[in-house]
Formats: sequence, C-alpha cells, structure tokens
Amino acid sequence: MKKNKGFTTPCYMAVKDGNHANRLLIALKSIGDRKVYGIPENITYPCVCGVSTNIISFGELNDLAGFINCEESEDLFLALASLRNDSDIHQWFTDGEKWVISDIHSLLELKEYFQLIKFDYSKTHKATAEELIKHFNS
Repeated sequence: MKKNKGFTTPCYMAVKDGNHANRLLIALKSIGDRKVYGIPENITYPCVCGVSTNIISFGELNDLAGFINCEESEDLFLALASLRNDSDIHQWFTDGEKWVISDIHSLLELKEYFQLIKFDYSKTHKATAEELIKHFNS
C-alpha cells in the first residue's frame, strides 16, 4: 500500500461525461499520487468524482459523509484536492485580498516573491478549505 502523500481534504464533484472525467483525471494525477478506482470509460454518466487523502474514485459514491461537495465547480474541486500538509505545490496562497497558486514546494520561504507581487507578507498563508470555498463561490 502506498504511503499517504499528505493530502488532507476529501471532496467530490459532479462529472458530466467521459471527456470531463478524463480531463479531471489528468488534472488530479498532475497534482499528486493517488490510487484510481473506476475507469472513466466504464462509468455511467453523469456520476461523481471523489477524492480522499489517497484515492481518486469515479462512479456512484454512496458514503460521502465528511466530503466537501464542490457541485460543478472544477476550480474549487481541484483547489481542495490539492490541499496537503507536506508541500506548497499546486496550492493557493492569500493575504486576505490577493490570491496566487504555488508552482514550487516551499513558496512561503520566498518573502521577496510576495513583496514583488505586492502581497502583505505578514498576512500571507496557505488558503484553508473554508477560504477556498468562499473565494471560488464568490
């Protein structure tokens, strides 16, 4: 069994068709290593794509207690699916006003970068699930 890579936030969203499922699968695989259940070609649509700390699953997911429902917001779904406690890569950062997504593992160590993009470094932090929900639903 593969070790949990630090992902923290179970979530799910509605999937319209096989093309949408394949696009999500590619995006989720680029975020990090999780075991995949339910091959998009063998699923009846519409369905649900759920992500837990170490699994990507397509199909009819029956027990979604504790999962955040992203409905049809792919951006929110991918932002929540990226949340992890062992890296900053693919995650959103905010100072409460501005937002940026990290493409490196230790973004908060780059104080000069945040000053360059005019963030208030004293308030800059990795966005929480609650902040991401508010940001993407506004």
